Amino acid sequence: MITVILTWDAGESGYPSDLYARDVRRTAGGKAVSCRWSVGSRRGGLGRGDRVFLFRQNRERGIVASGAVTGSSVFADAHWEAPTRQAWYITVRWDTVLPVEDRLSVEKLLAGVPTHHWNHVLGSGQRLYPPSDEQLERLWWSHLAVLRASPAGLTAEPVPVSAAVTPAGSAEAVPIEKIGRSTYSLPSSESAVAVKREADLVARYQEHLETLGHTCARYRIRPPGEPYDLYTDLFDQTAGVLYEAKGVVTRDAIRMAVGQLLDYSRHIPGLPERAVLLPAQPGDDLLALLRAQNIQCVYELSPGRYGRD
Repeated sequence: MITVILTWDAGESGYPSDLYARDVRRTAGGKAVSCRWSVGSRRGGLGRGDRVFLFRQNRERGIVASGAVTGSSVFADAHWEAPTRQAWYITVRWDTVLPVEDRLSVEKLLAGVPTHHWNHVLGSGQRLYPPSDEQLERLWWSHLAVLRASPAGLTAEPVPVSAAVTPAGSAEAVPIEKIGRSTYSLPSSESAVAVKREADLVARYQEHLETLGHTCARYRIRPPGEPYDLYTDLFDQTAGVLYEAKGVVTRDAIRMAVGQLLDYSRHIPGLPERAVLLPAQPGDDLLALLRAQNIQCVYELSPGRYGRD
């Protein structure tokens, strides 16, 4: 998953005041709202589950909303101001829309996410690279925690992604679409590709499970003594199986998945079954490694078809 900044010029045509006020009320009441949003000149590289923030430009600048991409790809349609022109869009679901006066101000962004050029966000669809993406995630949820603690604070409790909210020593199931990015370290641009493949694989398998009538979630875990949360990839609540996905079928990736499953599962009530989710069947020795750890292997055979070892 990647993180992208969408922009709003603060004008009425971009986000009409009545719709904006409605979305503030709905997300304050705990309901997500869906819409399409322009991604500027971007033609691709965005897909379901990617993290998005809405950055208000021109006046009273700052971030006023957060959410996730729900569409599978960028698409073209008529421009929102000039129907004879074409614009590029993505469908998103906002989990939080704040009143302008409660925005995460550009001054706080400059101080808390200093590696991104907040005074030079020239168009919608700009990607936020590490470490700026994690810095923004923590800053955003800390900002929401402060608002909730204020006398007129938020009435809803959005799913937190930072150290500001989750009690130490806790583990709870949370909706998949309300969690930010989950990554593992690979060199440079290879990491982004691997993470994207992993997110797409999880989305496909989740859809497969749900067509079978299963309920899916993720676990947010705060280990005792740790400052940040851990997030699992997928938990099948119906069958009681914890999945760790990898976008590549390599020994390093599978060994990492084994370690993550052993770590996560000991924090989850009921000691769930464990499984690695892969885009293809691994070799015999890697399957033997998983069996030795009592970990299942689920792998994609073709769209909608999966093998299990």
